[in-house]
Amino acid sequence: MNALWEARYETQMRLPQLGPAGQAKLARSHVLVVGAGALGCAVLPWLVGAGVGTVRLVDGDRVEPGNLHRQTLYTECDVGAAKAKVAANHLAARNGTVNIIAEAAMATPHTMRPWVGEADVVLDCADNAATSFLLDDACAALGRPFISAGVEGVDGHVGAFQAGVTPLLRDVFPAMGEGGCEQAGLLGPVAGLMGALQAQMAMAVLLGMAPSPLGTVLCWHGARWAMERMTLGGPVVGNQPPCPVVTLADLKPDDVVWDIRPAMAWPAVPGAVRALPGGLPPQKRVVILCQQGARASLEAAALRKAGHANLALCATVLEGAP
Repeated sequence: MNALWEARYETQMRLPQLGPAGQAKLARSHVLVVGAGALGCAVLPWLVGAGVGTVRLVDGDRVEPGNLHRQTLYTECDVGAAKAKVAANHLAARNGTVNIIAEAAMATPHTMRPWVGEADVVLDCADNAATSFLLDDACAALGRPFISAGVEGVDGHVGAFQAGVTPLLRDVFPAMGEGGCEQAGLLGPVAGLMGALQAQMAMAVLLGMAPSPLGTVLCWHGARWAMERMTLGGPVVGNQPPCPVVTLADLKPDDVVWDIRPAMAWPAVPGAVRALPGGLPPQKRVVILCQQGARASLEAAALRKAGHANLALCATVLEGAP
């Protein structure tokens, strides 16, 4: 511990919940942040500024002009550049002692497990249901704390989950609506608020603060200036396993691929059907294909109620497709 290190962190080290020991613990911590959009841009500076030792940020998108009003790590000069690389450069300038790993790639079922396995806490800052579900599944399998947030319009939510301690994200939100900023619009400060709460929850988990945020979901209702708090119970037992999220490369020859995207959507998937044939045997796997994963999750919920259990979700956003 040198003088510069003490000077940088002295204000937060005055907190009895943190102190020098807590600061050293943050420096040994590894956080995975998936998504460097509006939420990620809010989360990342707080984690890096606080001195979290290693931050891996994952985003396969590039900066667009329409991002700039809400994604505050980027400038006009960054348009066209990879978000992960640009964000990492800006963050390194804020705190050169933090190991920042930039992954300019989409999160997939095949890349997710190693990244989650190396992290102490995982933050979901993605803008699509498929990625959120993938992260939830990986964190549940590997026992990692999972902090997920979402924003839409003037509203947002953030929750902290952990397998064996709380219900999982997919227990609480088994199907997601189609909202999101692309459809419903978004006021930038809402993402800032939810991202700051995500960072606060992450640091509380890393430091073992009491009470723990695990099992808490906060819902911000911007139109009426109200924050609602939900306290979740213990783990859910006896639920059907969630529908796995797969990529196009995971499709099998005998799958029934039900494409619910708009007509002429890219990429074309040979053999996909636009309407489910009747009389499907229950063991036949139906893969529901959409763009973001939200519509597929809603259709999967309806099919499960109708008695079809062998289902999977596939979203072209995981391929880097619009």
